[in-house]
Amino acid sequence: MNEISLHVVTNFGDGTVLAPLVVFIAGWTYWCGWKSGAAVLGSSLLGAGLLITAEKLVMIGCGPAIPVFAIHSPSGHAALSAAVYGSLALVTGRQERTPTRYALYLAAAALIGLIAWSRVVLQLHTVGEVIVGLFTGGAMCVVTGTLLSPQPAGLTLRWRPAAAVGSTIMLSFQVLALFRGPPLAIEGWVHGWARILGDAFACSG
Repeated sequence: MNEISLHVVTNFGDGTVLAPLVVFIAGWTYWCGWKSGAAVLGSSLLGAGLLITAEKLVMIGCGPAIPVFAIHSPSGHAALSAAVYGSLALVTGRQERTPTRYALYLAAAALIGLIAWSRVVLQLHTVGEVIVGLFTGGAMCVVTGTLLSPQPAGLTLRWRPAAAVGSTIMLSFQVLALFRGPPLAIEGWVHGWARILGDAFACSG
């Protein structure tokens, strides 16, 4: 896989690509009448984003929590992809038959794994940083998944048109991320605040 292909894969875990998708699918789910499904999708992205940002602030500002594993900045792409694609699989698979449901779970796991792998191959994160990100996002997916109430009786969500529009949204932001860079790059902001906090608490490593 060449470098451009790797960047395409890794950008599927970028927050600026995932956020528009989640907003649309959560809005669609809410409009269809399944408020619990919409809440799970929204809270998975928000929760994972807040958690991984907090982890980055602490580890960048105060040094790696476990130096031997070289965990300096946990992977936000791994965390967000695990939380969002995992939650999407849970929500969209709820009304499907067992074989289809598990196929969705496997597809989500494969995509999450590819994104995590791409972060290491592109040398943007260490294996340890990716594992921390996956654990963070996976934990958020599990937590929000427990809040998922049964789909309302008689409600059948039409996922095909939603998937078509959602895919178009993702591809549009994917092009922006690939050729112009992410529209909202927060990594610099995180590093700046991490240094400020590290100096304030005299824990910078």
